[in-house]
Amino acid sequence: MDGYADISGEDDESGYRDPYGGLESDGLQWPPSDIPTTPPTAVTDDFPRYTFSPDDAQNAIHAAVAAAQAAVTRAPVIDGRIAPSCTFAAAVITRTSDGGGSVTVGWIGDSRVYLLSPHRFERLSEDDTWAAEAARVGLIPASAVETDRRAHTLTRWLGADAGDVTAHVRVVPLSLPATVLVCTDGLWNYLSRPEDMAAVVGELAPATAAITVGRHLTKHAIDRGGHDNITVVTARIDATPPSD
Repeated sequence: MDGYADISGEDDESGYRDPYGGLESDGLQWPPSDIPTTPPTAVTDDFPRYTFSPDDAQNAIHAAVAAAQAAVTRAPVIDGRIAPSCTFAAAVITRTSDGGGSVTVGWIGDSRVYLLSPHRFERLSEDDTWAAEAARVGLIPASAVETDRRAHTLTRWLGADAGDVTAHVRVVPLSLPATVLVCTDGLWNYLSRPEDMAAVVGELAPATAAITVGRHLTKHAIDRGGHDNITVVTARIDATPPSD
């Protein structure tokens, strides 16, 4: 993996920024006890490689959701009436010795995960919104989802007033090289379609560092108006097999 970038403007549906400053676990262990903590088998470009399977990645995502939910529910109520809340999205990349790999994605709400490669542009997550769910059951056409007035009306989120906080999780095989992108609607409002997101990333050279890709996407959103909090996390994965 080339690296990752987190260009963050914390996404919080209430507009509230958590004063606790991160995902405090409230007694939760990290890593969880059921995730193996195998020592690294190799170090490439200063990144240790661990024996970490897609099952381990799924466990890690569920543990991260539990920690995030605990942190958000501890945040004080705003003006005595608004419960702080937020969305969640994550991606864990797993490499194999033959140069392949997969990405395990998890989400709650309308933060998204995209997969961008020379031959594949795909959104890997599905929004937890009224409009998206209505389209999935045929109440409105899929083409109307993002113009519907309830396109950003969340049906699931994290917070004290949340219902089910179990993350959606899926595992997707990777065709390398690829870019995995995790972002809030502060970015995807302007680049919702995967091919549009890929076109902006494609303005940069193929070997551009992940941090530069994240900054480029963030600047694009700001230049388009920046009307919501912008969080962008990018990971560039090349096709070179990890060394043993």
